[in-house]
Amino acid sequence: MKKTQTLLSVLLSLAALQAGAVDLNNLRIGMDATYPPFESLNPSGQIVGFEADLAQALCKEMKARCSMINQDWDGIIPGLVAKKYDFILSSMTITAERAKAVNFTERYFRTPQRLIAPRGSALKFTADGMKGKRVGVQRGTTADMYLSKFWAPRGMEVVRYEDQDKAYADLVNSRLDATFQDELQVEAGFLKSEQGKQFAFVGPSINGDNAAEREVLGAGAGMAVRKEDKELLVRLNKAIAAVRANGTFHKLSLQYFGRDIY
Repeated sequence: MKKTQTLLSVLLSLAALQAGAVDLNNLRIGMDATYPPFESLNPSGQIVGFEADLAQALCKEMKARCSMINQDWDGIIPGLVAKKYDFILSSMTITAERAKAVNFTERYFRTPQRLIAPRGSALKFTADGMKGKRVGVQRGTTADMYLSKFWAPRGMEVVRYEDQDKAYADLVNSRLDATFQDELQVEAGFLKSEQGKQFAFVGPSINGDNAAEREVLGAGAGMAVRKEDKELLVRLNKAIAAVRANGTFHKLSLQYFGRDIY
């Protein structure tokens, strides 16, 4: 009987895949593994970090086998649409523009954006202070969209990189005046590294002071699924609620950030 059930399960899964539906028992997760401590590659090439651990907790709640797939940020939504993976869990801010292409879960964390520059720098995060300054961002991120819309017209030079580490490398080598990124990511990641000790925050946390800014900065981070995968969306939302209710999310937040980031 056990063998019959296993065979039936396999046949049903194959039928679902052939019909183009997501296999809810075997899920593939797209991540840009260049964003520690949210996700990065360890020396063995495995994806590790806060969102990798969160992914495991969510899959346990959904009783699904999951695998994580590394994908560069520029291609992460096209990869989802092309069915390279089944959902994105990669610090993706929920915005109206992205929601045209994908559906989002409820938010699972929120982070402001913030500027960093060399420690002791006289740089001022003002229109006059940033005019002509070179500021690095990861291309296609909320940070990129925000600076491109509100600061590039004021004379800031926005320098875009395919991943965050390349922006930090140019900052360390004095090819940038500053970088702009998620406050949580840089605080718990780069600023705690040996090289990062030379740098510090400049100006306030940017949460969106008006409707125009909030439209770009979004409503926190959510997981993205294809428009047609409505049952997966429901399951992910239930799993998010479950890991928050059972304390797993709080425990992981404390482990990686020292506070609850919801």
